[in-house]
Amino acid sequence: MTARDIALIGATSAYGEAIRELLDEREVPLGRLHLLASGESAGQNLPFRGSNRRVAGLEGFDFAQVGIAILAVPAAVVESLRPQLIEAGCAVLDLSGASAGACVLPRINGAQLDDLPPATWLGVPLAAAQAAASVAAVLARLNTLVDASLTACLAASGAGRGGVEELARQAAELLNGRPVEARLFDGQLAFNLLGRTGAPAADGYTAQEHRLLDECQQVLGEALPVLDVTAVQAPVFFGDSLALSVRGQDAWMLEQVLEALGDEPGLSFEENLDCPSAVGDALGREEVLVGRVRRHPRDARRLECWLVADNVRLPALTATQLAELLLKQSA
Repeated sequence: MTARDIALIGATSAYGEAIRELLDEREVPLGRLHLLASGESAGQNLPFRGSNRRVAGLEGFDFAQVGIAILAVPAAVVESLRPQLIEAGCAVLDLSGASAGACVLPRINGAQLDDLPPATWLGVPLAAAQAAASVAAVLARLNTLVDASLTACLAASGAGRGGVEELARQAAELLNGRPVEARLFDGQLAFNLLGRTGAPAADGYTAQEHRLLDECQQVLGEALPVLDVTAVQAPVFFGDSLALSVRGQDAWMLEQVLEALGDEPGLSFEENLDCPSAVGDALGREEVLVGRVRRHPRDARRLECWLVADNVRLPALTATQLAELLLKQSA
């Protein structure tokens, strides 16, 4: 095993492309980067650090030769690779949500990495979970949180390239007067909102809602005792939008809240941008944009805000930052 070598599985996915670009932009001091994909994606040439790298086939790759494997593939693919990855003994960064390992957001609970073994399996939180947890962590330093409610309007690209293609196809069908055929989503998504993202479990929560709930509470720990989550499928290609409501033990001091949000790394709060939008303001950004911060008019202990984030760039950045930290540990 070469500890500084990295395998990027799903190199041609939206997450994979963003991670490759960030590894290059941030000049991450890695050894060799293995670009891996399956099916027709294998064989493509992708740019990295001034040259083209060939995407190799996933089948037969020996993970024992790398120190870190970054999984930018669906959960089903992750499960099929799990035995090989465990046997290889490399560290794993999983963006799929299939991981049962620790869920780490470096600027909030990154200290957990110090207590984990080198061959650890880390979950990379969804952009929506990162956005909510980042803001809640700031608020928890100002006031003891009692509970919170999160409504997450999630982009079609969260379902991969298939989600983007289905939204585009449905929009074209409607604009051309043809009936809409739903393949990936539960129904018509174009020019519509779907009140859930996938089939519900026995408790009524979808897998996406369970993932948001688990990731937020893993990152925040006891700082957020209770969280309610509703995930809505939104008819946008890229960019998540969230309404977050938190209740504190004491009344919120609004000026103090605004100052803390404005000073926090990873967040962008601009007084002249009261209501940022995912498509118009967040795409391509590495910060969570915060707006519409206000106290409830009838309960000064409740605070409401609006968050938007690039749903691809943000998880890709976190995966890259985690890789940097793991590489530093192995140095």
